[in-house]
Parts: sequence; C-alpha cells; structure tokens
Amino acid sequence: MKNMDELTTKIEDCVNMAYDEIKDRKGKTVNGMFVKEEDLS
Repeated sequence: MKNMDELTTKIEDCVNMAYDEIKDRKGKTVNGMFVKEEDLS
C-alpha cells in the first residue's frame, strides 16, 4: 500500500508542469479569453 508521500505532488511541481504545457502557445486575449493564433483569422 502506498503512503501519502507517494500519492502527493508538490504545488511547485504542478505549476511547473502546467507552465511547461502552455509556455509556447501563441495567441492573444480577446474579451478576457485566450484565443489560439490559428483561430484568430
């Protein structure tokens, strides 16, 4: 059986993983919502 340390992820790791996922996205904010570059045209 796993203990709690094996089941938890540090918040810093979560933030880094999320940032790595979105950091290279291109687009802009329209009315407070992010729109991908290819959907702007």
